[in-house]
Amino acid sequence: MWVSLYIKNSLIRNNTAKSPIIDSDCGHLVINDSTFQGNTTESKGIIYTGYGVKASFFQYGERYGINGFMASFEPGTKALTEIYNSTFVNNNGENTLYTETFEDFISEGNPDNLKKSKSASEIYLKNNTFSEKNITGNIINATDIGEIKGTSNINDEITNEETSKILIKNNIFQGKTGIDNCNFGTSNLEIANNISSDGSCGFEVYGGKDNATDINLKPLTDNGGKAPLGPNGLLGNVLTLAIDENSSAYNAGENTSCMHDDQI
Repeated sequence: MWVSLYIKNSLIRNNTAKSPIIDSDCGHLVINDSTFQGNTTESKGIIYTGYGVKASFFQYGERYGINGFMASFEPGTKALTEIYNSTFVNNNGENTLYTETFEDFISEGNPDNLKKSKSASEIYLKNNTFSEKNITGNIINATDIGEIKGTSNINDEITNEETSKILIKNNIFQGKTGIDNCNFGTSNLEIANNISSDGSCGFEVYGGKDNATDINLKPLTDNGGKAPLGPNGLLGNVLTLAIDENSSAYNAGENTSCMHDDQI
């Protein structure tokens, strides 16, 4: 089932889970004008976006040397994750945003002649701030899981081969010292005007800045958001990290990617 989840003008903080805080495996996730603060996960990432498939399940059992259930994936249904104008700060876990490119197999009506199929996802990041000094992996991690193994009747024909697409514009990536901020894997990239505290993202090639030591973000606080939170606005606004005027990120964005309204 294709499901859309919209998170807007929200403060999501101090949650603890063994699985990702947001798990968007088969659908469309939109996060806008929101802040994720101090969340902890033991698995994959704060946000997990899968390979975006419509799955019909059937049992192979020992006939194919695999016990239990496996999924037969319908191509052309990439998961789409869009994150705009949002802040991620001091979360805990392996990664902030984790996505997978996965090779599985489809039967196309004939379980005795399985064909390979690669499924991936699309991620759009615009105008976000990631200050993730507690993450032990990457701020964004696009991983290729690799080939499925253990059955003999998969032929070498690939009926569908997809590659993740990652668009990153006007973002700040400030990660843990000694840990790469970015792992793009084999993804197709569209990048413009981003700043990273290390060189793993390669933003300079696209007009941005790597190894920035002067990002200079102000403390997380209520800087006046797009709309107040809670009943009658009694909870204030979504907390954000303002950019110091001496920061290399100050006035460094690309205007065509800017939102009509800022989060702060």
